Amino acid sequence: MCTRSCPSAASRHAACVGTGSQLALLAVFVVLLALVGSYFEERGTILTAFIVCYALTSCVSGYVSGSLYARHDGKHWIRCMLLTAALFPGAALRWPG
Repeated sequence: MCTRSCPSAASRHAACVGTGSQLALLAVFVVLLALVGSYFEERGTILTAFIVCYALTSCVSGYVSGSLYARHDGKHWIRCMLLTAALFPGAALRWPG
């Protein structure tokens, strides 16, 4: 059991926390866009809004995961950033359905 930092799991933990914060902010943005009014009248606009908001909130996940990884004295920050960037798209592509 690690008391302060686990070098083997620090990048995975930071990537999960960063991606989770991005998805939470993304959900808030899409719901706020839906509440604005008649934004989603045409077909496919909710998907377009999701993709644009996902791209705009990607800096949030990078910042959160990078700062958390740095607090755990991580040395391989590039690997952590790549894992953060690939975590949600990789999970979405592997999802059955």
